[in-house]
Amino acid sequence: MKSKSAKTIVLILVFNLAAAGLWWFVYGRLQKNQETVRSLKTEIAASELKQKNIRELDRILQSVSPDLEKINAIFVSEKEVARFIENLEKIALLSGTDLMIESASLPGKDGIKEPAFELNIAGGFGRNFQYLALLENMNFQIKLEKVRFVKNDKKAWDAEIGFRLLNYKF
Repeated sequence: MKSKSAKTIVLILVFNLAAAGLWWFVYGRLQKNQETVRSLKTEIAASELKQKNIRELDRILQSVSPDLEKINAIFVSEKEVARFIENLEKIALLSGTDLMIESASLPGKDGIKEPAFELNIAGGFGRNFQYLALLENMNFQIKLEKVRFVKNDKKAWDAEIGFRLLNYKF
């Protein structure tokens, strides 16, 4: 009987050790899986935040799209410099002055960042001043570098204007 009880005790002890080993193995795997789940939750939260930001950016871009054409019309690219020069001629007609474009230099390898223009206008002092005011109020940003009014031989006024176009697309 003692040997049967000893066998039973040993069997129960082995079974308990096996159960404890199995529990330890399962617990370790659960811990590892929990770390993986936490990591995946963090990645999912970051991904959801990115998706939310993308949807918000998309919404903002769609709300701006009607004004995109207006925004693009303000900036001048190398191909649109002719349109800008046409605008200079239009405001000369509006102000009643004669316009002569002395020089126009586009940005290039020589270190110029913005297009530079040198203009001569002829007309009365008030008309020349009106041209300057219209030039400053165009939809383009300019930086006046030189403005000089000179009375000519014909008792009229000439103006020399030098400026840079600041809203130029590179």
